[in-house]
Amino acid sequence: MKATVGLLCVVTALCVSCGSGESPGSQTEPSDTPAEPTSASPSPIPALVGRWERVTTCRDMVQALEGEGLGALAPAMLAGNGLVAGSPKQIAQRDDPCKGAVPREHSHFFTASGEFGSVDYNNQQVDDGPYEIVDNDTVRIAETNFGYRIRGGGQTLTLEPAIARSDKREALEQPLEFSGAGWSVAVAFPGYTWERVDCDGWC
Repeated sequence: MKATVGLLCVVTALCVSCGSGESPGSQTEPSDTPAEPTSASPSPIPALVGRWERVTTCRDMVQALEGEGLGALAPAMLAGNGLVAGSPKQIAQRDDPCKGAVPREHSHFFTASGEFGSVDYNNQQVDDGPYEIVDNDTVRIAETNFGYRIRGGGQTLTLEPAIARSDKREALEQPLEFSGAGWSVAVAFPGYTWERVDCDGWC
């Protein structure tokens, strides 16, 4: 799943004074001590920067979607992610969509330069794009805002998607198709936690 998403840059600048309050005819004595350049303090690295992982299950996905009123999207969101075999249509025809499912590790990463991505259980990147921190508890990924909280001494992350009602209605009109609403739930797993892990080259 791909997402297009905001860019943060840390800039260091040298500031030099270029003006003088002297009148055109006045003269000043040159200084023997050269002025030292001053540098702006770098922006602090957001606590969100890093890699966050959890072991996801089919049941977790179904429950997360149901919690957002999007349970009908489960077959589309389960297909192709390695949790359970089958196409959306095949999964939708089963009495138990999670029969034979296996848990999978999944992670998200946020870089200091503003890049977001997801990594699947095969250590392959399956999402990419920029992100933007909106305020102390909101991050924008793609066109969706997510509430986020970091607890446990900076080691635990929770995400909550802010999905417009119109987007939910649109997704439910074609539940077996991929949708932004379903993607938002799959990114966040609202109600579940993500644990900070080593970047391992991703962030």
